[in-house]
Amino acid sequence: MAKTEEPVVDIDRYINRLKKFLQNQYLIKEPKRLESICFASHDRQGNTLGWAIMGQEIVLRHDNYLDVDEYGRRVSDNLAKITTFSYHFQPEQSSGLREWRIDFKDCDLHVNPDGGDNEHLDPDQVPLDIDNFNLYLTLILTILYTSKRIYPFEPEAEAVYQSSLNKGRRQISGAS
Repeated sequence: MAKTEEPVVDIDRYINRLKKFLQNQYLIKEPKRLESICFASHDRQGNTLGWAIMGQEIVLRHDNYLDVDEYGRRVSDNLAKITTFSYHFQPEQSSGLREWRIDFKDCDLHVNPDGGDNEHLDPDQVPLDIDNFNLYLTLILTILYTSKRIYPFEPEAEAVYQSSLNKGRRQISGAS
């Protein structure tokens, strides 16, 4: 397995985008405040130093849901690294959608296309660029998958999803 760098985000942009996404009642069946699913530590000025989202379920439209674990820490004035994550998409049984999971731990990034531990695909074995992944990009991918219904790890997925993921990366990195 190839080692991957920890994902880096502009912490303020990332948190603000997550807050907006999680409150969007058109995308999220049970909108949540980020603060209700995330434990964060702050310095005296109120700046986020680190965060943990542990075993939280985000219920999407049509009763599909995303099981989320994510841990991150500030590394500079405006940048944070996501040190560990697991994003597990679990579709409603009659939806016809397939389950999947993206995991990152100890610089090992892989996809479990069936959602379980049976098969691990390295980043170079999937059509999407999953390097530097995070919860915001996972939410984008999940919402697109539930509407376009093209499995994210099939060859044709790159043409369908990659430009939206790239746009999401720019939104949380500060790049235009």
